[in-house]
Amino acid sequence: MTHLFKLKAIDVAVVLRAVAICLVAFNHANPDAPKFLGFSLDGGMNVLLMISGYYFAKLVLTAPSVGQMRHQLIRYGASFIIPSFLMVLFFFALLKRFDVQELLFYKNFFSPERVSKYPTWYPQVMLQILLIIYALSFIPGLGAIGRRLQPYWVLGVFGVFAVIRLVLPQYVDTVPLMHHLPHLQFWNFCLGWCFYFVSDPSGSPLRARLAMAGVALVSIFAIFGPNVLVTYTLSIGSLLFLFVKRISLPAIAHKTVSIIAAASFNIFLWHRFFYEIYERVAHLKTPQGGVGMWVFGVGLSIVLWSVWEGLEKTWNRIRSVSDQVSQMKPALT
Repeated sequence: MTHLFKLKAIDVAVVLRAVAICLVAFNHANPDAPKFLGFSLDGGMNVLLMISGYYFAKLVLTAPSVGQMRHQLIRYGASFIIPSFLMVLFFFALLKRFDVQELLFYKNFFSPERVSKYPTWYPQVMLQILLIIYALSFIPGLGAIGRRLQPYWVLGVFGVFAVIRLVLPQYVDTVPLMHHLPHLQFWNFCLGWCFYFVSDPSGSPLRARLAMAGVALVSIFAIFGPNVLVTYTLSIGSLLFLFVKRISLPAIAHKTVSIIAAASFNIFLWHRFFYEIYERVAHLKTPQGGVGMWVFGVGLSIVLWSVWEGLEKTWNRIRSVSDQVSQMKPALT
């Protein structure tokens, strides 16, 4: 049993991704949490947006050429847009309802309502952001200018969109849309860019990270204010991301966190569907599912992910064997 509690190091980004998706799922299982907890566990999606921005900068924006950047951007977008689109079709068929705005991923501009039983606003906003970046990549010389001005252009873009998020809702009421619009969410995504280009936790000097932490905290508190939990969730997540590269966990916790993080997108897509099943099986009269619903939805989402991963590995193994056999044929004939 001692090996279950032996300490193992894990990247803090993995821990943050696992915690963030669990917070998202918990809030969806307990929409009335403020009534019995005094607060809701907000901020999970904001942490996920920040982490997504960091890896987007690392995997896409650092491409050696504009053409390769576009190729990486398409791959990055397809990794979540295709599954999200298929989920929308799945719920349309299951519920016998149809919404063209939701199907074409622009419903967030008109209403927070949706047919699909998962938070469609996130892939909608992300697709819209990626389309804008893709279009901007065709402006002649923009890529070269961006490379010359790194990291200052990233800070400039972040500053502009942080101000937009702070000021625009004071003049245009976006509360009915829950602020789920690309120009209001981009600052959060771009925060991850800043962490990569200005203060990459894997190699930037402490002074740069301290300065970036100050910019991040001022922006977060200015935008959300001090009286909501999302402010502290995103602030703590940002500080951990900037200053803690790896943390040690008991082996059993290490394995659990690693699995949840790896299955995070699957949990995002499926947990609300399993909540619906739980409500019917448990004959709930309210949407307040508690810890039971939360564990049920997250657990079955992970099971579904495990099955898919197993099928994918089996398919890849079969293809590998098939390729080996086809390469052997000329030698056998």
